[in-house]
Amino acid sequence: MKKKAILLFIILPVLLCSFCHASQITASLISQNLDVSIVVDGPPTLVIHEPRNVTYTTNESLLLNFTVIDGDVVYNLDNGNNISIPGFIYFNTTEGAHVMKVFANNSIGITEKTVYFSVSFAVPPPVQAPSAPAPTHAPEKQFTVEPSKILIQTVKDAPASETIKITNQQKNPILINVDMGLLSSIKTYPASDMISFSLNPGESKEFEIGFNTSETGIYASKIVVTGNGFTAEIPVTLIVEKYVLPAQPAPFKTSVFITLPKAGQLFKINTLLYNVTVSGEGTITYQIKDFEGDIIWESSEPIAIKEGMLSKEALLTGIMPGDYVVSASVLYEGNVIISAKEFTIPLPQPMIPPGISDIIVIATIVIAIIAIGYSIFGKILKKKRLKSRFILKRVQLTQ
Repeated sequence: MKKKAILLFIILPVLLCSFCHASQITASLISQNLDVSIVVDGPPTLVIHEPRNVTYTTNESLLLNFTVIDGDVVYNLDNGNNISIPGFIYFNTTEGAHVMKVFANNSIGITEKTVYFSVSFAVPPPVQAPSAPAPTHAPEKQFTVEPSKILIQTVKDAPASETIKITNQQKNPILINVDMGLLSSIKTYPASDMISFSLNPGESKEFEIGFNTSETGIYASKIVVTGNGFTAEIPVTLIVEKYVLPAQPAPFKTSVFITLPKAGQLFKINTLLYNVTVSGEGTITYQIKDFEGDIIWESSEPIAIKEGMLSKEALLTGIMPGDYVVSASVLYEGNVIISAKEFTIPLPQPMIPPGISDIIVIATIVIAIIAIGYSIFGKILKKKRLKSRFILKRVQLTQ
């Protein structure tokens, strides 16, 4: 029993130390590379917290809340008059679909964010029994969306479309709102940015989205589907290439991938050129975009068109956790060859204060030494007691 207690006494601190070290290492790997701070003059940083791309059940006292860095803020609702605001406000509107534009400006430039939302009195607010405990799990899925993501790679002026299917998973009707506002610059149909329809229990509805392929490039955006308090986002990546001779195969192909940084390193972008049937000079443009359509980072440089791997290191200042697309576009004699890949910046783990883990390590070692010493001392003492009893018995027998 004592041996088990001593063994448990040794193992518990070691496990605790290992956990703390793992957390600290994970946190340092992320924080040392994501919290890079470089002062660069540029337009303001603007993040909209409320309203969101959802359907509200009231048209009164809706919240406009945002975070802005280095800029003055104005907004307009449904393309009305611009109104300056010093901070968050509450506003009233009408039932139906709405578009809110928020602008932050400084002496360098203007940052614009657009939010599409709707108000519907037909959707009842969720009712929770007073005695029921607060839920500790994610909201129950109200509907399914297919596909879960859209990736289209095509050539300039070629038709491109995707069919979206939404299915009601509940036993009650659901009012579905599909917000395609962020696709405005790359879709050709449907004409409206907001689609609303009802789905009966188990019912499905399909609709088609057409994409504009008149311009080459890489486009990242998303579709937001809401219904009965549940939200699903469909990431959309559109790649439009160009071949000088469309009837001929591409003069070469590319494949891009990104390596997230370890401690003390930069983001590394590798681009493989293969199936190369030409030679000469070209230009490669690297981009990292978020699914709001914003360019986070961009760089261009001349390259030789030949088989092999190209590497590029990127310092991304102030990048937030989330989903992104990295792309490499190669321009060669009018041909535009593009490859892209999605990646995710994870949330940072909580940091352990400096020095705490070292103290835990030292304390664990000291406790382990004491426990081992106590065990050895106990065995020696036990042997001495047995020997003393043996000698005492012999003396008693001789008497």
